[in-house]
Amino acid sequence: MSDAEHNQEDAFEPAEVFVIEDLETLRACLHPLRLAVLEALQEQALNVAQVGERLGIRSTTLYYHVRELEKAGLIRLVRTAIESGIQTKYYRAVARFYRLPLAMLQGGDGQERLDASVELVMTTLDLTAWHLRAALVQGVFSQHPDMSLVHRWIVRTTPQRAREFKQRLQELIDLFQSLDQEGGEVTLEFTPVLFPHASRATYPQRRRRRAARSRGEAGRGGDGSHS
Repeated sequence: MSDAEHNQEDAFEPAEVFVIEDLETLRACLHPLRLAVLEALQEQALNVAQVGERLGIRSTTLYYHVRELEKAGLIRLVRTAIESGIQTKYYRAVARFYRLPLAMLQGGDGQERLDASVELVMTTLDLTAWHLRAALVQGVFSQHPDMSLVHRWIVRTTPQRAREFKQRLQELIDLFQSLDQEGGEVTLEFTPVLFPHASRATYPQRRRRRAARSRGEAGRGGDGSHS
């Protein structure tokens, strides 16, 4: 890499937080693969082939998504280099963290934006589930029980105590973000979700079908291992 290329990259310093405040930017995030690309580019500048290697997919699949992320201002080109006679572009996320304001989830500016905001939240949780599944399957979770934790609790409390807990949780989130350092030996993921239950919620159809299929297999003389 030439000195000019080094300087081009060094001149860019990602912001601490990027706040997603408009529908167009929001739509650019509505794909789990794009969120994965953002994660990869938060750590360092990479070309598309390198991103593909990190995610375990063909780079040809990524070019469209990278262009859309760049168009939305979520990532940016930080340097170019001639490698093996070919111009190679290196991209970097514009921020270390991305945040969706609570106002985007309140529906005051139209159902379309609310729907897109909800979809982004669900996509984020899907990506978290994908990472957690990989950690469990590969044994990483059990290898590091001192830094791994999964809980789901449901409690009944007062609005005042709920607000107080949220404030304490926000303080922990701020502390977690401050742990980030270049060259860290371990990558931790933390996805806090705190919300009042809706008065009515439909059980996920996919799980309903899975449960029905399990009952059917047991009824046909299965060993009951799927029940």
